[in-house]
Amino acid sequence: MHGRLLFASLALAGASGCSANVGASAELDAEASAAAAAIVIERVTGPDGTRSDAKARFVRGRAGPLTEDVLRFLALDEAPPPLGSCVRASGEVPSVPVGGLRLLDVGKVTLHADSTAAPFELSKRRVPDVVDVVSGVIYGASRLDVASRAPLEVRVAGEPELGPVRVAIEAPGDVGGLRMDGHDPAHPVAAGGDVELTWEPSAEREPISVDVTAIDGEGRRSTWRCGQLDTGHATVAGALLGDGDGIIAVRRSHRTTFRSAGIDKGELRVDFVRELPYTRRR
Repeated sequence: MHGRLLFASLALAGASGCSANVGASAELDAEASAAAAAIVIERVTGPDGTRSDAKARFVRGRAGPLTEDVLRFLALDEAPPPLGSCVRASGEVPSVPVGGLRLLDVGKVTLHADSTAAPFELSKRRVPDVVDVVSGVIYGASRLDVASRAPLEVRVAGEPELGPVRVAIEAPGDVGGLRMDGHDPAHPVAAGGDVELTWEPSAEREPISVDVTAIDGEGRRSTWRCGQLDTGHATVAGALLGDGDGIIAVRRSHRTTFRSAGIDKGELRVDFVRELPYTRRR
């Protein structure tokens, strides 16, 4: 039985403030402290085609050991919505933790999609130091070729600031056949009340999220993320859809955590998303 996606609210609070000057002792403590890592691969399919990208961040707090603020900045404190509930996305970039962040240079970061294809290297870009708040290196790539249910491995050289990392995961399956109230997916129309979503379910019936982004007449967006099992059927409450147009997306996520030399908490996540823009019937 599918779960009804109901209203639920969640206050997403972020720590604020920064320090313009960091003492030498704090810098030495930070050098000796563990780091956190977040690697995210996302493939989004919609009416205009498919886009895929990857990003990786390896972070150490300037002021010392890992804190909740550092994990929040990396989105490592986020969990999928509980089954049968919805949370509202703030849409805001988390505040930089007090004391600032160092984005670590870990050398080459590569994605290996299978045993025969050549690895794809994430490019690295240096972030300017902004009054000693955020500085270092970020990694990213676009136009990746990640197949449904493909075995993936991310390899991190680690030098000069961390040890090497190898972490494996399987990509989720594609979300196929997404429809709203049985309408042609090329022209979905949402009536005034609740709407019924259908898609091709996964055999595993894993937890997924259904994202509802309502767009008002001035282009402002309001997004709710709802959790349920991958049954191929969901009822979306009309109140979530707003009065204007919007986008509904079914998101399948596979994630795994890892630790290695110098990394106290790391996560690799792969998201496959199917988007369905809708027109609100007036």
